[in-house]
Amino acid sequence: MAASAQSSRDSLAKRVCRVCFLSLFLPLWAGLLLHALEGLAGEGPTVRLLLPAGLAAAGFLLHRILRSRAPDKVSNFVGFLSTLEHELTHAAVGLLFLRPPKSLHVAEDGGGYMTLSEGNWFIGLAPYAIPLYASAAFLLGRFVREPWDARCAAAAALLYGAFLSELLKSIHPKQTDLVCRGFLQSVVWVALFQALLLCFSLDMAVGNWSWGGALSSAKECYVRIFRFALDAAGRIAGGGA
Repeated sequence: MAASAQSSRDSLAKRVCRVCFLSLFLPLWAGLLLHALEGLAGEGPTVRLLLPAGLAAAGFLLHRILRSRAPDKVSNFVGFLSTLEHELTHAAVGLLFLRPPKSLHVAEDGGGYMTLSEGNWFIGLAPYAIPLYASAAFLLGRFVREPWDARCAAAAALLYGAFLSELLKSIHPKQTDLVCRGFLQSVVWVALFQALLLCFSLDMAVGNWSWGGALSSAKECYVRIFRFALDAAGRIAGGGA
């Protein structure tokens, strides 16, 4: 009984820490999003913006069709690639946290699993936040010359669309990675991260991105929230007096 109570307290403490973590970074995400959206609004619809957005939409639709309407062999192969991306993302982020994978298995039918020496919250949710294939294509484009840089960017947009399609398929109450880490908290975190990543990607496409402007917007969000908290505390103290 005592062990059960201790386990419940530990679980509650972990959830509180995660909520605090999300709350701490919400102003940062909000500031970065505002900066990206302001840049997009100032640019207006252009070919540079519509092309990557269109490619991402094409990747999304193509993935949906291949997963649901293609012959079983094709559907299973696409599922295999999606699962491989999922497990490799776990492994890559595990390595970043100095927690290398012990084993990785992906079946032909799309099932898979990976074991780590030790995991954490971010490693567990990484595949729902990081589009590994799209990121690899985008980074490769930074190191190659024309016309391969544009081709890598196009591939990254297509792969990001496919990633979003698989992500939507994976978000459900029986998804182990999400349930084990708090379903609602996990979904909120993934949604915030994807909103930021989507705006960042579009902003990069039109060339408006600036780390200085983004961090300035984030700082302004923190300042506003801090001033609001001080004002609220002053009113409560004044009312109590």
